[in-house]
Amino acid sequence: MTIDLAGRLARLRAAMLAIPAFTGDIWYIDGTDGDDANSGRTPSQAYVTIGQGLISAVAGDAIAVKAGNYDEIGLDLALDGLELWCEIGVHIEDSTPGTALVVSGDHCRVQGAHFEGPGAIAIQVTGDHCSLATLFAENVTVGYDIDGTDTLIDHTISAAHTVTGYDISGPQTIIQHAVANGVGGATRGFYLSNAAADYCLLEDCSSLENATAGYECVVGTAGNMLRECVSGVGDGDRIDLDPNNFWANYVQEMETEHNEHVYPVPDGEGTAGAAVEVNADAEDETHGAATTQNYWGEPTVVLQPAILTLAWTWIGMNIFATTTGKEFRSLAYKIDYSRRSARNAGNAWDEGETDLTVADGSIFQTDDLVWVYSTYKTDGEIVKVSSVAGPIVTVVRETSQFGAPNTGLRWNHTINAAGTEIMYLVRRAGEQMSEGYFFDFGAAGARDMIIMRWHEAKRMDGSDGVLVRTINGSDSVNNGRFDCALIYGE
Repeated sequence: MTIDLAGRLARLRAAMLAIPAFTGDIWYIDGTDGDDANSGRTPSQAYVTIGQGLISAVAGDAIAVKAGNYDEIGLDLALDGLELWCEIGVHIEDSTPGTALVVSGDHCRVQGAHFEGPGAIAIQVTGDHCSLATLFAENVTVGYDIDGTDTLIDHTISAAHTVTGYDISGPQTIIQHAVANGVGGATRGFYLSNAAADYCLLEDCSSLENATAGYECVVGTAGNMLRECVSGVGDGDRIDLDPNNFWANYVQEMETEHNEHVYPVPDGEGTAGAAVEVNADAEDETHGAATTQNYWGEPTVVLQPAILTLAWTWIGMNIFATTTGKEFRSLAYKIDYSRRSARNAGNAWDEGETDLTVADGSIFQTDDLVWVYSTYKTDGEIVKVSSVAGPIVTVVRETSQFGAPNTGLRWNHTINAAGTEIMYLVRRAGEQMSEGYFFDFGAAGARDMIIMRWHEAKRMDGSDGVLVRTINGSDSVNNGRFDCALIYGE
């Protein structure tokens, strides 16, 4: 019978020294009693710096770090399969300042550390298939900068970041049980910042005090699931610039009991709060008001953007007849406050112009309906996007009662109110979040009134607005009109 004394002694030694079972080598770091001249192979022979552990390690090894403060430059898990195990109470920073930790190797793991340091990123992951768990980032610019593919992030916190809590540009990232607590300024909580950030899962995440947006997905992101996520006090409204992301049980602020309000509304103390008149007439700088049966009239804003600044629900419309014997066919549109862009030099936004230069052309797509606003025409006008090339959005008029050769804008916005011109998205074909509500209303008498309630209330982000336009479906007699008011909940 052969007795493996060497193996037994090795197991006994490991048990006495509390060395975990691990197939790679383990390198020990003790920021108080260690020494980089030691072997680093046992807790009693620990190095004093994490950097020395990274120098000694090979792919597949682990570095075990004792509680303490570690202010080091250029820490990078650059080898595949490296693991960084931190006892509770490990604080890592690069006070030069610089990124506290980079993970550029694939299949790496980091757990247990507390990262801090003003003016720097806490942890940046450029490798693929990495795992981050039970981490805390504080007083940094960006808490977690994730550029790799298939990163797993679990039970993490970013606190008092000055730019972004979680900046995700890599695909198939999974973030669970995470908190992003900003400083209350122009920060983001969870930011899918690149069109490559597809098929990510954010689950049970909480954001607060991120005024730019608690959650934001840029144009081109797709297939992302944000499930059971909460946006709390101090957060800006979520921004999702692509229709192919999914928000399951998303909650912004505290849920309230069902309530209904009307806008505009009288205050009972002398302010009328009159309903808004919607007219089937169309006009432009050249043509006076005219109605042609089955052509759109001019748009009318019922709720200007930035009036209701917190998230709200659009429940329906109150409609009051002011013209008799008419059949009105109308569309109510969401004015998407998050998808707007101001004029940025280029051509004047005046009658007949088709090429409009905006600050950010990436917001718009071919076939969008956009609403062009200025303080000259506060009800604005609706035109259709025919193409987008960089910052230049080319628009055409919808077919109108004025016929050819009328093209481009209807009104002289720049001549009359330069510096106030803004383009908003109001409809994108096939995108549910920008679909409007079509409603019909037949006015037999001038006192007729009907309440239009949508089948399901539409969730609106803070500062979104509403506009309505109508068709006279009965005849071509001018000045067919009705009044309307918005029904909404907080």
